[in-house]
Amino acid sequence: MKHSYIVILLSILLTGQVNGQQSSSWTDFDTLKVYEDKVFVDFVTYTDSTIAEQGKAFLYPDSLELRKSKWLPRFFKITVPADSMILHGIVKSQWNEGKYRIGKYDKGEKLEMTYFDSQGNEISYQEFYGGLRSQWDPEQGTDRYFIHGTKKKKK
Repeated sequence: MKHSYIVILLSILLTGQVNGQQSSSWTDFDTLKVYEDKVFVDFVTYTDSTIAEQGKAFLYPDSLELRKSKWLPRFFKITVPADSMILHGIVKSQWNEGKYRIGKYDKGEKLEMTYFDSQGNEISYQEFYGGLRSQWDPEQGTDRYFIHGTKKKKK
């Protein structure tokens, strides 16, 4: 009987402590050319170890103002160095369902975009997004920032 109570108690505790795995995302950069005011890079963005996007872009030095306090956001802000990412050239974006799009950008301006289903057949914009409604334009080439930071070294 005592053993049953321990098993039930452990089950309740473990149930409360189990959390779902959060999705992780990161971007790798390869410098292609350094200019006086920007850097031209080849980039690959991963989501959970799967390539989500790859292409070329310019990184411009910039800064972001971030709030430090949830309760008093106007009073406690910090300015951090960042890079503004401006897409340039051919960029391929892969979606979870296997659909993908290939776009051509000129310094952040979208010149053309072609959409494909999971079998590689060309489809329309409406078929690709299929009812997705958002105030954010997922094809905009000028809306990303990368905050500078340092990686923690393992001892």
